[in-house]
Amino acid sequence: MNTVEHKMITSRNTQFDVLRILLTWFVVLGHINYTGYDPARYAGASQFFILNQNKLLSWIYSFHMPAFMFLSGMLFCVTKYDCIDKIAWDKFKKLVVPAYLLQMFVMIPVKVFTGIVTWEKVIEEYNDLYSGVRGGVYDHLWFMMALFWCCLFFYFPCKFLFHRRKIVIGFFACGFLMKYIPMLPFSDDFYLFKTGLTYLFVFALGWVYHKKSIGQKLKTVYKLLYLVCYLFFIANYHSLEVKNRYVIQVAGILAVTFLSEMINHFCKQQEAVEKIIRFYSKETKYVYYFHVPLLWISVAYLRERFIAETVVWYFLLEVAGCMLLPVLGHRMLALLWYILKIKGKEKCPKDLVSGKEEA
Repeated sequence: MNTVEHKMITSRNTQFDVLRILLTWFVVLGHINYTGYDPARYAGASQFFILNQNKLLSWIYSFHMPAFMFLSGMLFCVTKYDCIDKIAWDKFKKLVVPAYLLQMFVMIPVKVFTGIVTWEKVIEEYNDLYSGVRGGVYDHLWFMMALFWCCLFFYFPCKFLFHRRKIVIGFFACGFLMKYIPMLPFSDDFYLFKTGLTYLFVFALGWVYHKKSIGQKLKTVYKLLYLVCYLFFIANYHSLEVKNRYVIQVAGILAVTFLSEMINHFCKQQEAVEKIIRFYSKETKYVYYFHVPLLWISVAYLRERFIAETVVWYFLLEVAGCMLLPVLGHRMLALLWYILKIKGKEKCPKDLVSGKEEA
């Protein structure tokens, strides 16, 4: 194994933490909009806020999930796996199993509890979950299934082409897989197999961007200039009539990546800020897992009751709740588990705790 590359990729890098946090926040904002801040329903609320919020979130949806795949490509370390079996099992445990457990025991029960779906729909979703029809996994958890397939299909181009500096051929291979494998003779997106392949190219871009240290080679002034140009672009892209969605995706990915690199540069000078970012970055997966159920509960029981004329404040509270409550819940459960573990050791005889038997 190339220990230098392994250390470079697996070691904590604040830039990855910042990028992960930014993209997780974008997902939360996008899903809050998806649950329905309709200007027609809140006539007395700030129309300026609602309309501009919708523009902001339409911009977020233009690139945020490809950017997640780009980040996953940056973190992908092909030298950790000797064969395809190991990466398949590793990603299955980390992505597919949590997605299915969350769908079965969190997402569907919360839907029933909040009245979002009927029992007939619940049975249909459980059947799809096991059969793989229409992707199997619904809601925001689709990304985990898509990422599983993306990692699996990127293994061979990465190991035999990208890792051996045959980058152009590697991109052609990824393009070939994206175009022709989904044309296999089955119509349904079986366990999101086809969806995962649509992100293979941007996944490869992330790996090359990090492996070739492109961000480090570019000067900060060029990144700032790009961000200024990008701000002008997103402010006028409706009038510019840019119809190629791949151009918009790549432009957004580069913008948020450059922004994370600049924030990372600031964090290195502030030790306390860096520690907070590293702590919160480790908790972002729980924010991703549980923010949608929290939103459904909010929509079902709180939003109509408390929003009234304070749509802006309630929107901000909903965002803060989705970003903080999963973290607090996880830390409280971890603390409870630690206390129970300590008490369990105190109740056991000392010889059992230490593993020694009395003579």
